Amino acid sequence: MADRVSAEKTVSALRTTIAPREAGIPCWFMQRIGLRYADPADVTDPHGLKDKWKLLIPYAPIAGQTDFSRPVGFYYDGNVRVAAPGEVCTETYLVAGAFDTEEEVLSFKSYLLAQSRTVFASSSSSVATCHS
Repeated sequence: MADRVSAEKTVSALRTTIAPREAGIPCWFMQRIGLRYADPADVTDPHGLKDKWKLLIPYAPIAGQTDFSRPVGFYYDGNVRVAAPGEVCTETYLVAGAFDTEEEVLSFKSYLLAQSRTVFASSSSSVATCHS
């Protein structure tokens, strides 16, 4: 599994504030922008993840959530993305895993979402935060 999970923040280390382009390399920006394009000159791929299927999870999955009396929704279908080979992302997302096939990434997504519902729903009284 270590060869499939990234220790890096993103595939390409693109800052969240980078402006989307009308053409270039497909890139997942923050949720309100979605899939647009990045300048090829800005994209790096030091770990060879660009040409793999990737599961992208938000760097700050509970940003803005203030009502902790309900279960905390860390990862759910609306905030994770499956990035196809050739797609990259800004640092808004973390690469949770990189795989050779779509079937593998969808299986991992299903597992992660199931674990998120099971583990985090029972711990709504405590708040977990991530810092890099």
